[in-house]
Amino acid sequence: MTTKRTWIFALLAAALTVTLAGSNLVLGKGKPPKDDDPPDPPPLEFHLTLLPSHLGSELHISRMNYWGDLVGRYYIGGVIDGDNVSTFVYLASTGMLYDLNDFVPADSDWFFESANDISDSGQIVGGGNIGTEGERHAYRFTPSDGTNPAIVEALSSLIPDHERSSAQAINNNGELCMAARNTDGLYVFLIVDAEGNIVHEMDLSGPHQLRDMNDSRQVACRNMTDYYDFRYTPGSGEDTFPNPWGVPMGNRRLNNSGQVIGETAFRRSKGNKVFLAFGRHTDGIGIEDVGIEGGAYSSDGGGAINNCGDCASTDENYEGRYYLDSEEITFTIRDAVTSADSGDALERWQNAPRIYVNDINDRRQVCGYITNPDGSKGDTFILTPSPLGSPCDE
Repeated sequence: MTTKRTWIFALLAAALTVTLAGSNLVLGKGKPPKDDDPPDPPPLEFHLTLLPSHLGSELHISRMNYWGDLVGRYYIGGVIDGDNVSTFVYLASTGMLYDLNDFVPADSDWFFESANDISDSGQIVGGGNIGTEGERHAYRFTPSDGTNPAIVEALSSLIPDHERSSAQAINNNGELCMAARNTDGLYVFLIVDAEGNIVHEMDLSGPHQLRDMNDSRQVACRNMTDYYDFRYTPGSGEDTFPNPWGVPMGNRRLNNSGQVIGETAFRRSKGNKVFLAFGRHTDGIGIEDVGIEGGAYSSDGGGAINNCGDCASTDENYEGRYYLDSEEITFTIRDAVTSADSGDALERWQNAPRIYVNDINDRRQVCGYITNPDGSKGDTFILTPSPLGSPCDE
């Protein structure tokens, strides 16, 4: 895995020979205030909810949907062991946290090991086991609607000589992207429609990581052999977004406009210093500085974007940061929390040494987790703006 230090060395070496001339870098948006300027008050106010902890504190969020529902994995009994992992779903409508395997149909032999994404309609994708055969199978889970029973689709049936597979992302059309490896060690990457048909086989060879997919079937990917990120578009293939020093921008997430957010590098005029940060790429505009200096992200994720173009991530000081596109302002989310479910929750939030951001939705809710004073992983949180609206639908 490429480390932050490796990135810095690569960027500085390239900076000796490459200039800003002719680049598609856009500076200025989200730029922090000068040292002598008083900070502006946060443009949003948030209410804090800490998730119930009866499943243990080792919750690892994968994604959040429009309604504030969350999916991810957790360690049974709090024991960090590959044999003790299960999956969870948090339903905002009930305010309750559940083991996703409790919703598996009674006549099914499925056990879900990962829950990687949840659509606005509540469909969930990931990977799991069927019985005791030991192979990991990609699945799409459709919960019961009160009339129709829950359904689990074994997507691995689409792959000849299947060895293991997992579905990484699902869009709001019910389409998903999945990765599979067959018994010959060859990798296959597919886009599957809502009816379970293969609609596109991605032209990728070797191991890759699929991170996100939008409603236009564009996929944010990482090449795990050569360690670079790209956006994949069916019919046109890979798009990378080099910064002025020749290193492709990381692509953590993307929205329905094809905007992506990820790690990159900038050079501001003050001191001519090169630094790592999260940037947002927009077709026809280029890479924009959204004011989140970073490189600090967890294994649960780092860098998220919604369909408004708002961005959220964790900066180099381990503070959650939010870029509000409509105002072109970046602020610290710790300072924007004005109320909580309890005074104890607010105290834990204010005293948290670190705040990690995992996702942001179209209602501008933010989710993630805080660390405890001893540095261990602490409470999982959801921040809900007040008033709660639907700004990306306007």
